[in-house]
Amino acid sequence: MRYRYRVGAQLFLLAVITYLDRACISVAGPRIQEYLHIGPQQWGWVVGTFALAYATLEIPGGWMADRFGPRIILARIVLWWSVLTALTGALSSYPVLLLTRFWFGAGEAGAFPNGAASIAAWFPAKERGRAFGFLSMAMQVGGEPLAPFSLSHFRCATAGEHRSTSSRLFWRLGLSLGSFGFATTRHKSGV
Repeated sequence: MRYRYRVGAQLFLLAVITYLDRACISVAGPRIQEYLHIGPQQWGWVVGTFALAYATLEIPGGWMADRFGPRIILARIVLWWSVLTALTGALSSYPVLLLTRFWFGAGEAGAFPNGAASIAAWFPAKERGRAFGFLSMAMQVGGEPLAPFSLSHFRCATAGEHRSTSSRLFWRLGLSLGSFGFATTRHKSGV
């Protein structure tokens, strides 16, 4: 297998994970609201704080790809996701939830600019459109078809039930994927 296809497969998994989180937190929302005794307006702030941090830090996340290389930044993003998944399962108050979702957005920002930098570095020009197509497809896989299979596990892992096996499974999965990606992906010169 050509090395660039391995890079593409890892980017596919990254996109699935980042969008899976967004689908899961939305479905888990009613249960978290019940546990924390918060209403729809406060839940709007939970969702909004993620979006604010993500949007604000997306461009600096792309700059980090140019400065440090996508390999390091993508590994940091997945490891950050893992830690914050564990924290989400352990949340106990509305302010902690807001901070966790803000840092979640800040941590995931830059995933796609760094993915684009990886594609530009590893794929020849004639294959980049297809590689970006797979990356876009992965977003949809994480956000729609895969979400129902994992949501029952995620719902058990949130709203204070942080000692469940599924919570540990989610953050360990991310930790493993981030470590594996960092260990097995070479840095390509010029990016």
